[in-house]
Amino acid sequence: MTILARWLLPLLSLGFPLVSHAADTPTVRALTVKEKHYMNDAIKLEVTPRGQEYFQNQMDDILNNMGVSLDEAYFADIHWKSTKSYDLDNLPFPAKTKRLIATIHDALKSWFIGLSLSNVKPAMEIGNSGYQAVFNKIAISTDENLLHRLGKTDGAVLVVEVDIKELDVVASKVRAWDQNNPDYGQVGFNDVKIKVAGGKVPLQIRMPFYVSLNSQGIPSFEAVNVQDNVDKIDMELNYGKLIVPQIQLVINGKVMPFNEAKLENDFIQNVPAMLLAIRRYVHDFAAKQVPQLLNDKAKQYLVHALEEIKPMSAPGAAPGSANEYLWGLQLKGISEKNGLIVDMNTFVEDPLNPNSLPKAFSAAPQPALMNALPGTVYDIGLSLDEGMINRMLQLSFERHLFSKVAIKGSSDAGDGGYLQLTQAPVLRPVSNFQFNGGASAHIPGETFARLDLAVIVPKGTVSGKNKLFLQDQFAVKMSMIVKIAKTANGKALAIYLWDVDPDSIIVDSDNITGLGKFFSGTVLDSLKSQFAEKAATWRTTGVSIPGSIPVPAILGVSLDVYDLVMEPTGHLVLYLNYATNTAKQGANP
Repeated sequence: MTILARWLLPLLSLGFPLVSHAADTPTVRALTVKEKHYMNDAIKLEVTPRGQEYFQNQMDDILNNMGVSLDEAYFADIHWKSTKSYDLDNLPFPAKTKRLIATIHDALKSWFIGLSLSNVKPAMEIGNSGYQAVFNKIAISTDENLLHRLGKTDGAVLVVEVDIKELDVVASKVRAWDQNNPDYGQVGFNDVKIKVAGGKVPLQIRMPFYVSLNSQGIPSFEAVNVQDNVDKIDMELNYGKLIVPQIQLVINGKVMPFNEAKLENDFIQNVPAMLLAIRRYVHDFAAKQVPQLLNDKAKQYLVHALEEIKPMSAPGAAPGSANEYLWGLQLKGISEKNGLIVDMNTFVEDPLNPNSLPKAFSAAPQPALMNALPGTVYDIGLSLDEGMINRMLQLSFERHLFSKVAIKGSSDAGDGGYLQLTQAPVLRPVSNFQFNGGASAHIPGETFARLDLAVIVPKGTVSGKNKLFLQDQFAVKMSMIVKIAKTANGKALAIYLWDVDPDSIIVDSDNITGLGKFFSGTVLDSLKSQFAEKAATWRTTGVSIPGSIPVPAILGVSLDVYDLVMEPTGHLVLYLNYATNTAKQGANP
């Protein structure tokens, strides 16, 4: 069974787990992982300034792709009850209103024995509510300038911006009452309609959040410099019926009913002033209290490192196999420098082989550079440490899920169509290999990697004079060169056999005959010649490993491979563009 298609497919599928949507594979509980062997900084995700433009200009499309609509929403009955009482003097009313309330309160309290109006413990019910909104803009962006103004040298500032042309809020009823005095009844409205920003000035809200991680990977979240124009927009209130307590005055049996019509008329006359006071209060609340509330909630919930664990099809396993690996991602760092950069630790574990330790030598020796292209020609960069790839290969080899590398499109025994693996393959950068077939210069859309193999060449492969020097079945170590290239439509990757590094070929001495040891140079030259002939056929006929590797979507947005590079650092870097934003596709550099 071939190996590269089997490990690269699940590898690419994990490219954007921290922004995954509901259709992704369900999260697996961390308790199912006996021990996590994390590989530090194994994955890096970079969103360039060009890539961020999509989130600034097409956020509504992204939400629609995720099955989320902010244009309208409807809610069942909403109930809220305060857990504490408030003194009337401390309520957020204008001074003039407070004085009027105090005067009425003092008079009523002195006139009516048993009347209690000292403290209020509010409660509210909103029935069958909903809203419809017309958005001019929904955007998520970064703000590197604000990051510097805050004096921060790490982390990033993420900004949520909303511009609403018009917002209509409706509710079948709104009721409020005092829990300390339930007998006084309820006040409110039936058939409430509130129109916000229905005039010339749209409702605008800008909420920057500073996000960073400490040395333990625990995120820190801080809302800063929240801005809005709530105090400047139009607001209109309409309702079907005003609901007030039933009040009447009885003097010596004569009943004098409360003039509700006069109350409602006075209320209507004061609605503009009330709405103005509400707008000012909401503006002050958003600027001063909302950031603190959000920060308090963040401190309450963000007490652990952000981690996600998912099942992954084991490379080499039969399709649909229930025995899956578990791979996990842990947010390691977030920074902002000419784009948003997210670093992640990762692990891959086999529940059937929980004591397997990653090979220390298999990880990349240094961080990814991701500098092969200028950020102006691609949207997203994704780097994958060779150590993660090699960990997958190791686990599948240990589980005996693959054992062969097909080299002729056939695995029939005895025809030289495959090589039998004796060790787990190891992926490496190509390094100083002298390419054949015109591959000395980089061609956009393809890259090369070295696959270190320890194999047994099957019986029937040795022919001619080589039978004098080699056993019919012999063990050899070598480095196979493979080409990884994007498909014609740019939406997937294909893997092609390309060459064998002749200087890497090492034959086990036990498999060389006495005569072969005497003519060792001849034996190696013969092997090099045979592999060179096969490689020439690979390059001319395009021998590929079956199957292609699809490029993952991010938040439901399809991506195209723009270019890819296997860096000398040991990282496979994919340079990606949003497939739905063809106007931004640049020419190959």
